[in-house]
Amino acid sequence: RFLILLAMQGIGPDGIIPGFVSFREPVNGEVFRFLTEQASDVPAPSHLKEAIETLKFKSEVLSAMLKDPKAELALSSREFERVCIKDRLLLLGQEIAKKERDGNAFAITELLHDVQTLSQRLNLLG
Repeated sequence: RFLILLAMQGIGPDGIIPGFVSFREPVNGEVFRFLTEQASDVPAPSHLKEAIETLKFKSEVLSAMLKDPKAELALSSREFERVCIKDRLLLLGQEIAKKERDGNAFAITELLHDVQTLSQRLNLLG
């Protein structure tokens, strides 16, 4: 739902949360990038047309359900960022454990700095 709102507003993933947005299916990432990075008069590549039509339908339904999509986007973005940060912290924990097994103290220090930065941001989000 949040990513549909982003696409509806023409906001790319890097405009909201740099480096945190990823897609399970590569075609979804392609569709999202196309919708947020291309001018509206650029025709969609043929392999994306069906997915884009489905997304347009979903966005129309979502728009009809919401009084103010921009307000919903603002409310959703904080929660989305929290979830993304928590996911990244879990991955950092795994990377730290691997570096500990490898005995790479320098890499651990860098990763711990990333953990600290993300933890501070998470605290600010509440």
